[in-house]
Amino acid sequence: MWPYSYAACDVGTFLNQTAKDGTPEVTATGARDGGPLSFLPGQRVSACTCPGSDHPGPNVQTGRGVPEIDIFETQVDVTVFTGQVSQSFQIAPYNYQYNFDNSTPAATIQDSSITQFNSYPGGVYQQAVSAVTDIPDDKYDDQGYAPYAFEWWSNPSRRDEGYITWYSNGQQTWSATSASVGPDSITQISQRLVSEEPMVNSNTLSRSALLKRSIVQYIVFNLGLAPGFQKQDFKHLQFPSKMYVDYVRVYQREGVKNGLTCDPPSHPTSDYINKCVRLASYGSSILMHSHSAICKHIQMPTLRHGRKLATPSREILFTMGANPLRWF
Repeated sequence: MWPYSYAACDVGTFLNQTAKDGTPEVTATGARDGGPLSFLPGQRVSACTCPGSDHPGPNVQTGRGVPEIDIFETQVDVTVFTGQVSQSFQIAPYNYQYNFDNSTPAATIQDSSITQFNSYPGGVYQQAVSAVTDIPDDKYDDQGYAPYAFEWWSNPSRRDEGYITWYSNGQQTWSATSASVGPDSITQISQRLVSEEPMVNSNTLSRSALLKRSIVQYIVFNLGLAPGFQKQDFKHLQFPSKMYVDYVRVYQREGVKNGLTCDPPSHPTSDYINKCVRLASYGSSILMHSHSAICKHIQMPTLRHGRKLATPSREILFTMGANPLRWF
C-alpha cells in the first residue's frame, strides 16, 4: 500500500511506473543517478481494479493508499554541526527525478534562514516532498521541549484545496499544496492526492495489519537510527540515547465528520483490514498475531480555528512536544 496516494487509472499504478511495452521510456533512467525511477510493485488497490476483485471500496474505481507524513525526523548538518528536523510527505507515483513543484505558491518556506528544501528528493521506493529546518541547541539533552506539528487538510470535493503545513519549535516552517504534487507529463502520471485516507490510532490494529501497511493512516513513534537516512557517528554517539515526548495531541476541524475513524463511509476500511489480516511478509512469511484487527472510532477534541470553514472533509492538526536525539 505504502506510499501511494493516487486516484487515477494510468501508468502511475503499474509496476515500476512502466507499461508492458516499456513506456514511458524515461522511467528506465528517470532517477537522479540515471537509473530506474521506481522499484515499487504497483498500486495494490487502484482505480484500475477490475469489478469483483479485492478492493476495500467504496467502489473499484477509487484509488486507495497509504502515504506518509513525517512530523519529525532529525539529522545533523555536519558542515556547521547543527541539528535539523526533516518534515516530509512521502508519496507515489513519482515525478521525473523526484522533483516536486517547489515554486511559490505551490510550496512555501516561511523563513529561508533556517529552512530549506531537502537535498534528498526520494528514491526508488518513495518520493520525498520535504524540507529541513534548524533545531535550536537548547532543545537537546533534556534542556527543553520544542512543539512540532502539522496541519493537514484534504477535501475530495475540491482537491485543489489540499495542503500540509508543518511547524517546528511552535512556528510555521513550510507548506506543500496539491499543486506541489500535480501531474507530470514526463513520467505521464496524474495528480497525486493530499491524502484522503482515514486516520486511526495504531494501537487499535494488530501488528500484522501494521506490517502490511493497510489502508489507514496511523501515528507511529520510534527512536531509530538508519544509515540510509544519515550515517551515524558511532565514535562520538553515546548510548543509551533518549528522546523525550511530553505530549501528543490530535485535533479535528470544527464541522468535520468522520475525519478520525478507520471506517468512514467515503473510505470504508474495517472489513478489508479484518479480511486481509493473515500472514505478514517482509521478505519472508512470518506468522504474526492471529487475531483480527480492531477498528475503533476515536473521539478527539475539536480545534477552533476562528476562520470560515471549508466544505466538511478532513483536517488534522497533529502536535507533539519533543526533545530530539542528536548524534555527534
